[in-house]
Amino acid sequence: SLKCLTCHMRCLKIFMPWILFAPFAQVMGQTADDYFNAGRSKLKGQNYIGAIQDFAKCTELSSGHFSAYCCRGAAKIQLKNFKEALQDLDTALQLNPKLVEALFNRGVVNTFLKDTIEALEDFSRAIEVDSTYLAAYINRGIIRFLGRDYELAIEDCNKVIELNPSDTIAYDL
Repeated sequence: SLKCLTCHMRCLKIFMPWILFAPFAQVMGQTADDYFNAGRSKLKGQNYIGAIQDFAKCTELSSGHFSAYCCRGAAKIQLKNFKEALQDLDTALQLNPKLVEALFNRGVVNTFLKDTIEALEDFSRAIEVDSTYLAAYINRGIIRFLGRDYELAIEDCNKVIELNPSDTIAYDL
């Protein structure tokens, strides 16, 4: 009927803008932290490309979000994109030089890039920031062991055992 058609047209006129823009409403209202949290969730779920995209949006909205650079670097490590990971981790550390996760991850990247001097420095700096960071001791100990610096490798392993006696990796070195 004409009455229904008029009512329908009126509803369309009222709701059309909402229907057209509803898919964008959520995106337009998201903050840097929303993107960061979405990225962390994707990183945890091993959706590295999606995580990288969310962390990129986060840093577009908040260029000082050092954790987003660090996490994006971690995602790029998983994709073996070491050069770009290194850039993100460097940026994170420029913004927050004591970000222990970025120091550790940069040490991992430098290990993959076979830059053992830089890797040792990064793991050592991570330990300076957090003297209980077991993974930094383990990785530094492995590099020292492979470089035949056995005394220092044993010191790192002993520190791991002191901090966590049940850590079997330290015993295996």
